[in-house]
Amino acid sequence: MKSRKNAIRIGILLLVIVVFIIFRYVLTPRVYSGVDYAGIHWEYNTKTRTLKFKPTQESNGKMGYYEEVDCEGEDEHGSAAPWRKFGNGCWWRLMPSCRNVVFEKGIREIGAVTCKGFQSLSQVKMSDDILKIDEYAFMDCTHLSKFQCPPKLKTIDEMAFFNSGIEKITLNEGLVEIKEFAFSKTNIEKVVIPDTVSSIEGSFKDCTFLKSVTLSKALKKIGELTFCGCINLKSINVPQTVLTIGESAFYGNKKLVHVRLEAKEIEEVSKTAFKKINSEVVVEVPKEKYDEYKEMLYSHGLPETAKVVAY
Repeated sequence: MKSRKNAIRIGILLLVIVVFIIFRYVLTPRVYSGVDYAGIHWEYNTKTRTLKFKPTQESNGKMGYYEEVDCEGEDEHGSAAPWRKFGNGCWWRLMPSCRNVVFEKGIREIGAVTCKGFQSLSQVKMSDDILKIDEYAFMDCTHLSKFQCPPKLKTIDEMAFFNSGIEKITLNEGLVEIKEFAFSKTNIEKVVIPDTVSSIEGSFKDCTFLKSVTLSKALKKIGELTFCGCINLKSINVPQTVLTIGESAFYGNKKLVHVRLEAKEIEEVSKTAFKKINSEVVVEVPKEKYDEYKEMLYSHGLPETAKVVAY
C-alpha cells in the first residue's frame, strides 16, 4: 500500500515537471534581445522564429559588419563580439532556427553578413527606409525563394544573395548598383533590370535556371562573367547604350539561340565574351554596323557556325 502511494506521488511529480517544461519551453515563447556596436537593437522570438532589427537613438541607421565569429571568443580586432548579449550566446547562434527577419523603420543599410547562412530563413520584410544591402547579407540563405526590393533601394552589394534560394526577384526603379555576383548561383528564372542601372558585372553568373532577361535601357557595361554559365538563357537584347561587353560575359550559354545587338557604338568586347555559346546562335546587328560587328563577333568567341544577320 505504501509503495503504491509513493508510486502515485512520483507519477504526480513527473506530471508536474512535464507540464512545467511544456509551458515554460514550448507554449511560452522566449525572447532574446540586445544592442550591437552600431546601435542596432535586435530581438528574437522563439515561438514565431522571427528576428527583428531596429535602430536605437545612438544609431545612424547603418548596421555593422557582422563577421561570423565565435560568440564566446573575440573578433579580429580583439574586442568582444558586439552582439553577445544573452547568456553565453549571441543572435548568430539562432541561425539554424530563424525563419523570418524584419528590418524596421529607420534601418537604412543592412549590414554585411547579417543573415549569411540562415538556411531556414524563408521571409524577409524591409521598411521603405532601406537604401543599401551590404555584401554577403543573405548569402547561402537556401530557403529564401523570393525577394522584393524596397522602393528606395540604391545598392545591392557584392554577393548579397549569392547561393541563396531566390527564384523570384523584383528590382525597384531607382536601383543604381547591382554589384559583383550579387545574385550568382541563385534559382532566378526571370529578371528585369530597371533603367536606372548603368553597369552589371558578374551579377548573375551561374544562374542555371535563368531563362529571361530584360536589360536596362541605360546600361553601358555588361561586365566580366555577368551571364556566364546561364545555361538556360535563350535570348537577349543588348540595348543601344551598351559600350562594353566584358570577359566571358555570355560564356557557356549553350541554349542561347538569339542575340540582338541594338548598340551601335560598342567600344570594347572581350575576346571571350561569346566563347562556348550555342554553335547555332543567331546574332542580329544594325545593318550599318554589319561588317564591323561581324568581324568583331567572330574574333571574340562567336562560333564559326553561328549566324550574324543585319536588321
